Amino acid sequence: MTKISIDGSAHHIDAQAGKKLGEILEDVMTSMSPARVVTEITVDGKSLRGLLHQPDCYESNCDSVNDIEIQTVDRAIWAESGIDMALSSLERVKTSLVKVAELFRGGSNIKANDYFVRCVEGLERFIETMMTTRGILELDFTKISHDGLSLAKMESELCQILQSIVHQQENAEYEAIADQLEDELAPNLAFWVRALKQLRLTQSSNA
Repeated sequence: MTKISIDGSAHHIDAQAGKKLGEILEDVMTSMSPARVVTEITVDGKSLRGLLHQPDCYESNCDSVNDIEIQTVDRAIWAESGIDMALSSLERVKTSLVKVAELFRGGSNIKANDYFVRCVEGLERFIETMMTTRGILELDFTKISHDGLSLAKMESELCQILQSIVHQQENAEYEAIADQLEDELAPNLAFWVRALKQLRLTQSSNA
């Protein structure tokens, strides 16, 4: 039997046999207050909102799932602070990126991998925060541009860069990781810092 909890409280829903995980989650979301927004979904201890998560897991059968935990926040509070939270995540990651590249080039691969994992986790938080903020503020990234580039294009580029870096890390291509961190990822993140600061000003002036 599948146990479902929202913000630590048990939530009763018909998790009938044969239902897909996506269908169960959709039923739960439909029953939630529109004043709340989901920030984290964990299935049997594994987050479904990670950077490299494959969406086809939502098509999996729910019979083998024991626990589904859903975390939410107040929609109005997130609308006010979401951009600032995204910026905060970016600033922490940028500092670690420089250290990772230096360690990989210096041959300290074990220590570099440790920093690398922290960077990936930080970037996951950034992407998740922006996904949530975009939905709450009803932002169309295809129509919002900075420095002549749309946020949608830069979001797609960021995901491609990260997938490439993770692949290189799995193949122990450490020099290539350092190059991509410095030549591709760092400029992309610098773009996001500038774009989000401008977006914050725009949102404040429209409030």
